[in-house]
Amino acid sequence: MQFSNDGSNWSEPEALAVAKAWALFAGDGEKTVFVKFFDKAGNFSVYSDKIILDTTAPVAPVINAVTTPTTTNQQTITGTKDPGAVIIVSSSGVTIGAVSYPSDTAWRCQLSGFKVGENLITVKAKDTAGNESPQATVKVVYGRAPQAGGVSPSSGVSNAWQAVTFTTTYTDADGWQNIQYIHLLVNDGIRGENCFYGFYNQNDNMLYLRNNANSDWLGGFAPETGNVIENSYAKLDVSKTIVSGSGNTLTVKWAVIFKPEFAGSKKTYLYCKDDYELEAPWQEKGSWSINNILSISLDNKLWDIGAITAGKTVSMNKDNKIIITNDGTAQEALELKLSDPSGWSAATAAGQEKYVLSGIICGTNDIPQEASFNQEGADDVILVNSQRSTLNVFAYSQGTANGVQVASGEKRALYLQFKAPTVTQKKIEQTISVTVTCQSP
Repeated sequence: MQFSNDGSNWSEPEALAVAKAWALFAGDGEKTVFVKFFDKAGNFSVYSDKIILDTTAPVAPVINAVTTPTTTNQQTITGTKDPGAVIIVSSSGVTIGAVSYPSDTAWRCQLSGFKVGENLITVKAKDTAGNESPQATVKVVYGRAPQAGGVSPSSGVSNAWQAVTFTTTYTDADGWQNIQYIHLLVNDGIRGENCFYGFYNQNDNMLYLRNNANSDWLGGFAPETGNVIENSYAKLDVSKTIVSGSGNTLTVKWAVIFKPEFAGSKKTYLYCKDDYELEAPWQEKGSWSINNILSISLDNKLWDIGAITAGKTVSMNKDNKIIITNDGTAQEALELKLSDPSGWSAATAAGQEKYVLSGIICGTNDIPQEASFNQEGADDVILVNSQRSTLNVFAYSQGTANGVQVASGEKRALYLQFKAPTVTQKKIEQTISVTVTCQSP
């Protein structure tokens, strides 16, 4: 027998066989193979048949978007392919369902039995000639979502600057080490601005606090190291913040100090995410209130003016000034008023049977002179109706401080001036003293 690809050029004669390996002309497409069969007398017959040569692999199939990460242990994946190709799906340890074809270019397959963690899915296309495409891959991450436990105490009240410890718990069925990071938020809503917004990265073992604008994380310190992270509303005492893990539970004891600017009623919220990017979304877990303590104290409460005659003016000096201390937790504005005056009448200008008591609130090293009082008219006069400090009221231009904004722990000096009536029916000198008391609103 002999073989030919064109019917003209023949191979060398060879013995009859039931099978023969034969090289076709190069290039895909329809080919014709010719064969001659000879008998012993040398007579021959020619036969031919056609074959389509296909050595081109189909293009890699397309895998549509999958759900990942997921807490569901089965999923149908879909995609597209070349017309006529079949799809081969494989994944180690995953149960692969039958592939179906909604159309000649579409495919779908149900997968189940994902292992916890990352599952690599491989998809190839195979044409009728047996050519296989390059593989397409996709990863499906399966896990059990973490859970935000609780906050202890779940409710309560603290004063500004008072240290508070919040114990929070978070769980993950795949082990506490699988928790990637967690949050504790204390605010009047799920917002990160101007509040306490704590962040612990379990993978890095680092603590952070959000800045005022909720645009960046402050800190980055390991728990129980000698650091404090703070914004304008709260502090996180890292040195006293304790993190521990056991079994499926991560526990963080946050050492928090709220500032006066954060006073009011707040709520506590928890959030966590695991290494598979599965999350326990924000959940309200409790409530907390922060109070400000309003308190001031005085050093030297009595100004003993002594004997005074009509028309005389007496002013305090640095030796008998009164020191006012804001020993509360909040910034305060100071007010002055007369309480239970007797004898002569208080007025804005001295006159017949009328006296003037004026005050200046300034820095403790300031020493106002007699002419420093009432530079803007009667702006420093103290009357029976309470009047609050301003940049002009109970102040003077050379002062280094005033009574408008007195921060917690700050001190101010109070200087008083007394102007006796210009005319009085009293025939003898009068002995005058001023007792100063203080109260919070």
